[in-house]
Amino acid sequence: MNIKTNVKNISEISVEEDFNKNIFMVFFVSTYGEGGPSDDAIEFNRLIEKKTLFENLENKKLHYAIFGLGSKKYEYFNQMAKKIDKFFAKNHLTQICEVGLGDDSNNINKDFEEWRTIFWKKSFEFYTSKKEEIKSLSLSLNLNSLFKKNEKEFFIFSSSENKQTINNENYKSYKFNVCSEDYDYSFRRFSEAVYCEIKEIKELRKETINGSTLLIKYKSNLNYQVGDNIGVYPVNNEYNVNEIIKNLNFDANEKFEVRKNNGEILKKKIDFPDCMTVKEIINNYIDLSAHVK
Repeated sequence: MNIKTNVKNISEISVEEDFNKNIFMVFFVSTYGEGGPSDDAIEFNRLIEKKTLFENLENKKLHYAIFGLGSKKYEYFNQMAKKIDKFFAKNHLTQICEVGLGDDSNNINKDFEEWRTIFWKKSFEFYTSKKEEIKSLSLSLNLNSLFKKNEKEFFIFSSSENKQTINNENYKSYKFNVCSEDYDYSFRRFSEAVYCEIKEIKELRKETINGSTLLIKYKSNLNYQVGDNIGVYPVNNEYNVNEIIKNLNFDANEKFEVRKNNGEILKKKIDFPDCMTVKEIINNYIDLSAHVK
């Protein structure tokens, strides 16, 4: 059973509406410069330093987890995440798992994936061991409506459709025979992508010797917010895809199946889901325009 969640900017969080009316809060906290808060967290940090953030805190049974976004290039690595964790602990809130320390100077995506695995394991163990207590707490906070089953499907673009339009019929649903956490980070980002028609590509720089800045206009109903990042997964040229399949004697329609033994812990993340054909992999997922490493 999944739990309905509400995502908020840290500047929007209040004791009355959030800390007092939730069971579990997960914080993603960045550190600015030498240990300071980001712009959005300035007021939150001020209340912590004045020790007045929890003046009206009534819910002493709140559980929390924190993942920090920092860089070891700075002396005070992930200072804000550590600071908030220390403050919560002093106020007797319950930490579900250790603070995640993402290092942007190395591989922050890997840091997050490793922490997330621990986070889900610890959360599952904690909440399954305290079912009655959590049920009672959720009733007292009127949270029953938040406990809803939410089946999630993963969609990726199917190369059998090559229309330059956004249409749900252009996507094929694949069944996963392993947990989503077992899949490679880059594939899970790819699996959530949508197909967009490019309207215009325009070079914004006068000189492109030292780099290029492109303005790309596309047709889509994507909701882009300030600070969001967009990744682009272009579809390969069909002629090149067919030539590779022919020269390597592949069966274009052969499908991959992914299985793991019960209870097995995978040493390497999986790149592709069940029922993805050779042609779909080469056409949509492998970058044929990049230099071979």
